[in-house]
Amino acid sequence: MNLLFRLKRLLDRGLEALLVLLFFTLSGCVIIQVFTRYVLGDPAIFTEEVSRYAMIWLSLLGAAYAAGKVEHMAYTMLPESLSGDRLRWHVRSVALIVLAFAASVMCYGGGLLVLRALEFEQLTATLEWPMGYVYLCIPLSGALIVFYQLLILLAPEHVPASGANATAPAAPSAD
Repeated sequence: MNLLFRLKRLLDRGLEALLVLLFFTLSGCVIIQVFTRYVLGDPAIFTEEVSRYAMIWLSLLGAAYAAGKVEHMAYTMLPESLSGDRLRWHVRSVALIVLAFAASVMCYGGGLLVLRALEFEQLTATLEWPMGYVYLCIPLSGALIVFYQLLILLAPEHVPASGANATAPAAPSAD
C-alpha cells in the first residue's frame, strides 16, 4: 500500500509541474496575443490555438489533480453527518461511481476518440498538429482519476470525509 501512496505523491508532483507549465503557457499566449494585436497591430496567429489547447489540457488534468487531492466538487452535507462504517461505505460508493465514469467515458471513449483522430489524420487548423494529441488529455486524465479512485477504494480511511475543510489523503503508516 505504501508503494501506491508513493506513486500517488510522484504523480501529484508531476501533475503540479505540468499544470504550472500549462498555466504559464496559457498566460504567455494571452499576453503575446494582446501585445501583438493592440501594440503591433498584427495579431500572432498561433496564440489563439495554443491557448485553447492549453486551457483544455489544464482543465482536464486539473480535474484529475483535484480528484487525487479529494478537493473536487462534491456535496458535503451527507458525508459530514456520517461516521465509521457508514462513512467508509459512502466514500467507497462515490469512488465507484466516479471510477465507472472515468473508466468508461474518459478512458474508453476518450481512447477511441484519440485513435479515430489519429486514424483519420485530423489536424489542428493553424498549427497542423495531430488532433489525436490534443484529445490525448481525455484518456490520460481518466486514467489518473481511475488510479486515484482505486486508492480511495483500497484505503478509504486515508481520505478526508469532506473536501471543504480537508487536506490531501495521508499515506498509511509503515507496516
